[in-house]
Amino acid sequence: MCVPVTAGTVGTTNKDGMDFLSDIGRRITQSTGVYRESAFLFQRLSVLIERHNAVAVLGIFTHTTLQDAM
Repeated sequence: MCVPVTAGTVGTTNKDGMDFLSDIGRRITQSTGVYRESAFLFQRLSVLIERHNAVAVLGIFTHTTLQDAM
């Protein structure tokens, strides 16, 4: 089952957010038996946030060619 989770990229995650993510990681570890699942979860979230930031930054630039500038 997939559950959507949002993550803000301005500032740090508060205690409640960290507790929530840690609980998710702990539950994944319990179901899979892999003790590094919490670390993997945080790594995946970090990569997703970075990808989103890259898309957001690239979206603010207009695509122009040298011909358009002349």
